Order: sequence, then C-alpha cells, then structure tokens
Amino acid sequence: SFGNHQVMIALLPSFIFWVWVTDRRSFLEPRKILWVIGCVLLGLATYLYIPWRTNDPATAYLELNTQAWLDYLRHPGTGIAFRLGLADILRQRLPVAAGIVWKNISWLLLPAIFGIFVTKNRRLNIFLLLLLVTDLLVVMQLDIPEADGMYLPAFLVMAIFLGFALEWLAGQLGKNPRLAWGLAIVPIFFLWLNYARIDQSEHSLHDQRTKLILRAAGRDALIIADDYENAEYLWYYLLGENLQRRNLFALPDYSITAEQVRQYLAGESTPYLKLQRRDLPPGLRVYVMASAADEFMDDELVLRKSGSKYLLEVILP
Repeated sequence: SFGNHQVMIALLPSFIFWVWVTDRRSFLEPRKILWVIGCVLLGLATYLYIPWRTNDPATAYLELNTQAWLDYLRHPGTGIAFRLGLADILRQRLPVAAGIVWKNISWLLLPAIFGIFVTKNRRLNIFLLLLLVTDLLVVMQLDIPEADGMYLPAFLVMAIFLGFALEWLAGQLGKNPRLAWGLAIVPIFFLWLNYARIDQSEHSLHDQRTKLILRAAGRDALIIADDYENAEYLWYYLLGENLQRRNLFALPDYSITAEQVRQYLAGESTPYLKLQRRDLPPGLRVYVMASAADEFMDDELVLRKSGSKYLLEVILP
C-alpha cells in the first residue's frame, strides 16, 4: 500500500501495536525485520517509475519535474504537506474533516461510535482506533486539494465499528425476519440517498465539447485552451487516444502570449512545448478557445470564426 500512496504511512502505528501485543519477539528477530524492510522498499521502488519516465526521451507527456521531487526529498519541510500548526488544524481542517465524515456517514456515525463500546476484543479496538486517529491526523495535516479522498482508511474503520453495532443489535433482537429486513434496508437506503450525487453517467459535457473542438481543428493545428483543465481534456485525446498523429497540439493559454502567437504565424520563432519537451512544428494553423479570446485581442492578430462555436482561428491581418 505504501507504493500506492505515501499517506499509508498512517497505518504504521497500528501495525506496530498489533505485532507488539501478539508476538513482540518479532522485533528482536533480524530475519523478520529484514523481510519487513524489504517489503517496504519494494513498495517504495514503484516511485522509481518517475525518474525512469523522466529520463526516457520517448515519454510523450511529462507532468512532474523529477528535480523538484528530489528537492522535496532533500527539504521535506518546504513542501505543501505537513506545514500546518495545531491551531490551523483545529481551526481549518477539523471542521472540514467533520463535514466530510458527516456527509458520507450521516446519522450512522452514532451507531458506529456505539460499536466501539460493544466490541469485546480490546486489542482489536485499540488497533482500529489507532488506525482511525492516525489517518485523521495525517490527512488533516495535508494542505492539498485532493486530501478529501485520503480519509478512506478512516471510513473503513468507521464501517467496521458500524458492523459491530449492527451485529450486537441483531443479537439483541433475536431471529425476527422483519428486523433482519430492516437492517438490510440500511445500505439500500444510502444507495438511494447518494446515487444522484455519485452518478457520472450524464456528465459528458467536457467529452462532447472536446470532440467538437478536435473535429473543428481537423489536422495540422495548435489549439490554445482557456485553462489547464481544458488543456488536459485535449491532451487525453491527443496523447492517450493518439490523435496527435493528425499533427494536432494543445497548450493552456497561460503558457503562450499573443506576441508569441504572432511570431509563430510569421515564422519568426517556434514555441516550446514544455510538458512534451519538444518544439512546436512550424506551419500549423492556430486556434484559441472562444472563452480565452480576450487574451489574444491584438492589433497584429485577427480572430475569425471556425467550424465550432468553441473555437476561433488566429491569423495575421
């Protein structure tokens, strides 16, 4: 799991506790310790993929700068993670974490808390609570937008405690089939409650728009997107679906200026595609998404309609 995401380091205190209370002699056996270290290094070795792809000239798209990654390893305290103080965590991150928990579990949080107290296995309780608390503390320290999804280990523990509570309740109520059906309705109820929020089947606007843009651009063209996300939609098709074979390229608007576009159209210079580590081929038509047109309003450039309402072609007067 450490090779899947570094946040899994939050599991370590729970694992250490479990080994300590079940077979603490393992801490004194070099062979077992070496096996554990080897497994950790094996998981960590998956990150060698980053410098490997960075140094491979055939890499079509390079999102991460390896040097920046190595700088972070040399100076881990200077990144965007693990820099919040206790006051910031309590004031900023704790309310967010509480909101996420309530949004996903709602009133079932109450029986989940009850499940802590009905569990007879004290060791198991401590193991699960350590996992829960450590994951919450580590994730609340991460000052990054995607941190919300890293609460999944905590949700897993809450679901286990909820299971303990429902098992206890079923034991108290006996073998009444009506009550059993009542308990079975719980997950069905939450499926009904949350399905509209998680259903993505109708969310195809970006896909349809991107296809229309690519169809309008045709071949031998540069498309300037209005932001990074829309550039990524284009890169998905150009690189992932190999539409770049049509000599199509994409850039976000912030990486090229109106003057650079003018110079390119006039044959005076060639823009560098940083993420693809190559120069833009000469002689391409240039399009800009209509929502970014204002940035290319220039006396030395003309914007005219294309085959799509989303695109304007940029030409010299």
